[in-house]
Amino acid sequence: MELFTANKTSALLKGRNNLIGFAPGSRHFTKMWPKDYYEKLGNLLAREDFTIVLFGGKEDVGVCGELSKNIRGAIDLCNLDDLLQTAADMKECEAIVCNDSGMMHTACAAGVPVLAFYGSTVKEFGFTPYKNRNLILENNSLTCRPCSHIGRELCPKGHFRCMLEVTPEKAFKALMTLVKS
Repeated sequence: MELFTANKTSALLKGRNNLIGFAPGSRHFTKMWPKDYYEKLGNLLAREDFTIVLFGGKEDVGVCGELSKNIRGAIDLCNLDDLLQTAADMKECEAIVCNDSGMMHTACAAGVPVLAFYGSTVKEFGFTPYKNRNLILENNSLTCRPCSHIGRELCPKGHFRCMLEVTPEKAFKALMTLVKS
């Protein structure tokens, strides 16, 4: 699966390097790594001279707006579901940090490496990064996973350990492995 677009890269990205994309949204809560974890990871990366580029569609405007205010130097390119523009801009990034979501598949189709978080779902369901360099972070120590093949609005057990135990520090270490390989 490949996605080609004639769209030009956003002017906000011209001449920049060390870009890491964040796609923090997902349709279901149990497929979303916590917003404050994205914020902490973004600020860890900013200290290492990376610039965070935020991606999402109309449902993600709120979370992307909050993150852009709280991550030093972040660029908010969340839009109203312009997938071709999103793909064009993602191609400028060294990697995309995302949930198990449509944005993950968009990044893969654009040929950008992904670091993906899997909470209530598991890669064995087959909805994984397709023919793309990737790392999947998931908590394999839980007997309650998977609790859904598409995600849920709440954790059925009430603890949400599937995502909460995948820390920003773990994600930072994994991301550095991905971008340096």
